[in-house]
Amino acid sequence: MKIKVPFEFYFFSSLFLILCYNFIKMRLESNIKLESKKKKIFLSFEGVKTEVQYFDQLIQHRSELNINPNIEIILMMRNHTFLGWSNPLKAFKRTKYCIDNLSKNQRNVSSFISSIDEFCFYNTQLLSTKDEASSLYDSLVILIKNNFKLDKTNNFNFTHPGSIDIKECIITFINNKFKIKDLDVFIDSQFIPFNPYRDEVCLIVDRDSRSVSNNQYDTLLKYCGINKFNLFVSNPCFEFWLLLHFDEIFDIDKAELLDNKKLLIDGCEIHFCEYELKKLLPNFEKNNICFSSLINRINIAVSNEKYYEESLLTLKTELGSNFGQLLTKLFANS
Repeated sequence: MKIKVPFEFYFFSSLFLILCYNFIKMRLESNIKLESKKKKIFLSFEGVKTEVQYFDQLIQHRSELNINPNIEIILMMRNHTFLGWSNPLKAFKRTKYCIDNLSKNQRNVSSFISSIDEFCFYNTQLLSTKDEASSLYDSLVILIKNNFKLDKTNNFNFTHPGSIDIKECIITFINNKFKIKDLDVFIDSQFIPFNPYRDEVCLIVDRDSRSVSNNQYDTLLKYCGINKFNLFVSNPCFEFWLLLHFDEIFDIDKAELLDNKKLLIDGCEIHFCEYELKKLLPNFEKNNICFSSLINRINIAVSNEKYYEESLLTLKTELGSNFGQLLTKLFANS
């Protein structure tokens, strides 16, 4: 006996197959988009002047330097309350706190405002003292509390539409006072989530034996290892890395470079490494690193670094740097 199959059976079966096909296609396309998202490298600094300038200029010249287009580089600013100190362990703790929040798509109000405050401090001469920076911080805390009912201890989700209002409110308030260039770009960079399965954190510090004990250095290595932070160190200071851009560094006594004593030159104190750097870059200042004179020498620095210590273990006590390894990580052909 021949069984007659209802038309509805064919219709709904075909519809089901079409829906299954579209669902699978959508998932595959979604996965492709997910995989194609840029890997983010968050750079966090112990220092706030020379290091930040150097890597900010790298970003601005990324095409010229052939930095990998599939990598997004994020500069993390310090808390305004830390202005004036230089300590790698504090830098680690502050970085971990921010990354923990970013991994949850959220920012702490105080941390967020502090980052903005520091960005403003180093981008306008109208904020020249720590007290003035603190005053701006206090004003922003009051602004957010009055307009959004958020205390400085609160967290807010930066994927929520309301975060746009917070951003616009802060930009309007600050620009009415200071007119700071690229403030909106910087604030947008503070709303970028951290994906622990794809993104990386790089902590950039000096190995200054006068301010960091051997035990503190060992603790820093341990904490970075546990939290999977990449640690990049210059011993004794960032100016040593800048000196590596010049072959003349081989003519400078290694012991004096490592000791990096303070010198009294024309009535002003200056550390040995900076003194030697100024011989090669006469216009160098902490707030003006003369990047245009360095940009074509970066490959020289990466190469010269190999003649000094690069291992994190030996950098504890020996002259050297592993910043070249960070640069190699960023270059497209690495």
